[in-house]
Amino acid sequence: KKLKKELEEAQKDLNQLKEHCKSIDRSNRQLVDELRTLDRDITKVKTERSTLEIQIRELELENEMAVNDLEKVKKRKEDTLVQHDIMKLEIKKLKYTVNVESDKVFSLENRKYQLEMSMEEREKEIQVHKDILVSELKAAEEERHKVAKELQK
Repeated sequence: KKLKKELEEAQKDLNQLKEHCKSIDRSNRQLVDELRTLDRDITKVKTERSTLEIQIRELELENEMAVNDLEKVKKRKEDTLVQHDIMKLEIKKLKYTVNVESDKVFSLENRKYQLEMSMEEREKEIQVHKDILVSELKAAEEERHKVAKELQK
């Protein structure tokens, strides 16, 4: 009886151990499944991370290129503004030169006009003096002619 009782208890312990083993086996399978799921998730996250890192590098490169382009545009704008200012200064200088030369031309034209007027006046004076000399010459010729006639008489 005692042996039967021990056998029943051993059988009961064995059944409990089997149940416990089945339970541990189920838990182990669940853990293995969860581990596979986690490994897939980790792989997926690593892939996504790699993709995102590539996108970040591409965006950083695009951003760097855009910054470089912006700097070039700024430089061109500055160069254009400097060139514009230089042109404005050159135009101002040319206007000043034109005004100075225009004043010189006006002054020379005025001087030319004054010289022409002086020449006309001088020519009139010369003509008057010439007329006087012609008259004096005629008078002297007449006098000479008269004296020559008197001498012939």
